[in-house]
Amino acid sequence: MNKIYLAFGVHNHQPVGNFDEVFEQVCRQCYFPYLRLLKRYPDFRSSLHFSGVLLEWILAHHPYIAGEIQELVARGQVELLTGAYYEPILPVIPDRDKLGQIKKYSEFLQARFGVKPRGLWLAERVWEPHLPAVLHEAGIQYTVLDDTHFKYAGLNEDELFGYYLTEEQGRTINLLPIAKRLRYAIPFEKPSVTIEYLRETARTHPHAVVVYADDGEKFGSWPETYESVWEKGWLEAFLAELDKHRAWLTVIPLGEVMRRLPPLGRIYLPAASYAEMSEWALPTDAGRRFEDFLHQLHETGDEKKYGIFTRGGIWRNFLTKYPEANQMHKRMLAISDKIEDWSKKTSSGDPGLTTARDHLWQAQCNCGYWHGVFGGLYLPHLRAAIWEHLIAAEQLVNRASAKNGVFAAVEKLDLDADGRDEILLANDKVFACLKCDAGGSLVEYDLYDERINLIDGLTRREEIYHRKVAQAKFKPAGEKSAEDSVSIHERITKKEENLERFLTYDWYRRASFLDHFFGASANCDGFAHNEFPEQGDFVNQAYAGETGAGNGAKHAVLRRRGGVWVGSEHVPVEVEKTFGIRPGDPLMHVAYRVTNCWDRPLVMRFGIEFCAALQSNKRPGTAMYFDGGADTSPLNSTGVRGYHRHWEIIDTHRDLAISVEADRPAEWWYFPLYTVSLSEDGFERSYQCTVACAVWPLELAPGETWTTVLAHYAGPRNRKISSATPAGAGSAADSNSPAQISQ
Repeated sequence: MNKIYLAFGVHNHQPVGNFDEVFEQVCRQCYFPYLRLLKRYPDFRSSLHFSGVLLEWILAHHPYIAGEIQELVARGQVELLTGAYYEPILPVIPDRDKLGQIKKYSEFLQARFGVKPRGLWLAERVWEPHLPAVLHEAGIQYTVLDDTHFKYAGLNEDELFGYYLTEEQGRTINLLPIAKRLRYAIPFEKPSVTIEYLRETARTHPHAVVVYADDGEKFGSWPETYESVWEKGWLEAFLAELDKHRAWLTVIPLGEVMRRLPPLGRIYLPAASYAEMSEWALPTDAGRRFEDFLHQLHETGDEKKYGIFTRGGIWRNFLTKYPEANQMHKRMLAISDKIEDWSKKTSSGDPGLTTARDHLWQAQCNCGYWHGVFGGLYLPHLRAAIWEHLIAAEQLVNRASAKNGVFAAVEKLDLDADGRDEILLANDKVFACLKCDAGGSLVEYDLYDERINLIDGLTRREEIYHRKVAQAKFKPAGEKSAEDSVSIHERITKKEENLERFLTYDWYRRASFLDHFFGASANCDGFAHNEFPEQGDFVNQAYAGETGAGNGAKHAVLRRRGGVWVGSEHVPVEVEKTFGIRPGDPLMHVAYRVTNCWDRPLVMRFGIEFCAALQSNKRPGTAMYFDGGADTSPLNSTGVRGYHRHWEIIDTHRDLAISVEADRPAEWWYFPLYTVSLSEDGFERSYQCTVACAVWPLELAPGETWTTVLAHYAGPRNRKISSATPAGAGSAADSNSPAQISQ
């Protein structure tokens, strides 16, 4: 019998911002049982990777686990892999942060466990051709990638039983191909199936290396796997089978491959990740056609012959697919630049600089930036964690650079790298991003002290998998079904009956200060379901933007001369809105001017839309109020209130108030915005934000202008009231200007 090697590795990770109870549950379901089982099979030698954030949590909450890991390392049974500390998508963060995060984790492993790691776990196996130079500089000798990457470079199955060397500018690194066949077999097929695959490989490829490396969560945390892996003993049976065939099958850590065998050759891989990721990253229509094409190849039997030529998108496509992810990413890059500038002006040991950089690195954790079979971007608490750390990092930079820590600033630049300028307004309390080309809307509004982005909702978009929601089987928690034995990539279940009724899609990006001209039949219910007559061309069109200052305040003026449909006629209307802030003040004034540029009277309803994202619509002590009345509305309710000047959300849990006060009473429409997404447990509904719209009747004579001034406050509740208005923001105000909340 020919001898072969099985190079075995396990990767364990939990996102920054995940709940403590999730960390605890997964540790007890899979990470800790896995370590205990390894101790009973000392001849099973393998590699192990914990992301830094996870290992840090484990050592803080279960410090004895360090001793168990140390024992496995000391006897040569476990090789620890390094990685970027907070598990970012490595190609899309600055090189200085790549090196910094890898150095932080490698030094942590060396200090805590006395090892100098040579192998690196690459988050989501997202590879781009420039990486070898950076990894080489970081002291990395090898990493593992999916066999898909190698097939995209033209290799076939028979050429993947070993490892290859690649380089960038002469700096080399070794690449090990993970066998997809094993990723899908372990732990979902009987252990004997894997043994037979390895036996056949030994027959056809003597002295081959077969690489397995995948998520540790599949050993107890993925749906139904705790029962199969631990209660029914799948993993112990698998290790026993491997031990039984030691005469021809040697299990080794990943790093030992290079010590035993020479490389198969040199290779250059295209930008890629695992096959499923390339499908998820595609736009919806393209993704469905790609999915249909793959099915066609499978049905005709041509998958093996032509599959290597079928490729989807790359990870960066998520930044196009989801503007909300791109906003986080580009803000992350901007804040990284600010921290780098700060580092050139202070000592490397500055504790503020170190803390800011660590907040930045935590905000680079990949899970909240994209979405596939796990909730990812669709989970509000993961996005909120990214924003929390971005805002904390920037606040430290601001405090280091502003006199007395108090300032106000305005800037016009292309923040999101789409070729069109945004306007940024900021002071020591808030940061605002106005997207001129998307209705002149407020797409980001950060509270520095509270570390919250109030516009952190997610627009309702059609997803590739939505066509399967209606056919998915409703599976209550705890119920067993035929789906339980399959991989999460093949499960078709839903966590709620009639979930398809929530499949509503938005034709514009949800944000605040979006300007609507409603037709006569528009109402709140239609607005909530995105089925309403929009008479204007302002919501998703471009506004011209200008910046200015006066009396210590900063302001931005956005203006659009657009049109409104009156019957079959498109008539000219101009909307101007001026945003103003002062140093040290958490309140922003917004002055509106709507001018009828038509030669006839204009009768219409005008609405201003707002978005408030608070992660949960069911938190006790959180409710909506109108004009400070005792009658409240929960955040998960849809309704109409009128006429009121003041709309407010109070979150007593965080001592937070979010309010909009207008100088004119308005009718208020409001509803909770839900998305339907895919997770490892099946299709599920997630609350993203509460949407409110202030609606006024307009009756304008030719040339007449309608005005209102809004005071937008977010911060600690129960503040005192004053009447000051920032310069530039009161140009549309009448004598009945809204109150300002003072410091």
